Amino acid sequence: MTQQTTLCNSGEARPSGLLISTLESAPFRVVRLRSDGGGLSIVAKPPASDTYVVAIKLRVLEGHDLFLSGRHISRTPIAAGGLCVMAPAEEIRLEARLPFDIVQFHFPVSMLSEGLDSGRACALQVPPVGTPDPMADRLARALLPALEQPQLASRLFVSHVAMAFGAHLLHTYGAAPPERARRGGLARWQEQRVKDLLAANLDGAVSMGELARVCGMTPSHFSTAFRHSTGVAPTAWLGQLRIARACELLRHTSLSLAEVAVASGYADQAHFSRSFAQRMGVPPGAWRRQC
Repeated sequence: MTQQTTLCNSGEARPSGLLISTLESAPFRVVRLRSDGGGLSIVAKPPASDTYVVAIKLRVLEGHDLFLSGRHISRTPIAAGGLCVMAPAEEIRLEARLPFDIVQFHFPVSMLSEGLDSGRACALQVPPVGTPDPMADRLARALLPALEQPQLASRLFVSHVAMAFGAHLLHTYGAAPPERARRGGLARWQEQRVKDLLAANLDGAVSMGELARVCGMTPSHFSTAFRHSTGVAPTAWLGQLRIARACELLRHTSLSLAEVAVASGYADQAHFSRSFAQRMGVPPGAWRRQC
């Protein structure tokens, strides 16, 4: 016997056999829907009239019928990693006869269009249902531990993953190219995301490719866009962050120079002392005595 439920934005309805977990980090939302059984009919009402719903299948979806606003759009099995994009105001109905595991990202149009030169809302070009998307799949799976224990999840981490997901959507399916953001520079959210990553990796463990990837850009274009937005290259910005961190530690702690070097991302004290003297004009020990 098929159980039917309607999910609203709060996801309150939980029929027997349906597991729901939710992560909230304004302005987006992530929901995991899964069932180890079958016989479920799920109607998901649009969370908002200006919100895209992007669903990633974590396991093969078989034995189903998928409807968008009453239109039957899928019965063919969708492989794990398959993506479905629902445009704003679409009502989704899933008739599932077999187990399923799905992660949904809810994105407002305003987030996807932020920073575009045109100032217009950015529309996504909806790909065919079940389009394989390895990047979207990996980003969705990165949130699984947080979805298991939402109350313990870091909101900053959730925000970072969702922003990376948004950048990927814009780069891959956006009707307007993300490269035009802020007249050749980075969009505000892209710039902040990169700065946060650099601050969290003062030792330089994050690569240029990784920074570019979270912005949905190639490394060469990202480097140019970052310089356009900040006036310096990413490596120079990282150097500034290291020195700022070192100054803070020298001024407010009694850590040794070797300890300050490690905490500021330098490989050793000698490298730290050379870099500090070049930027500040005096060695770190002398600078500390002047404070």
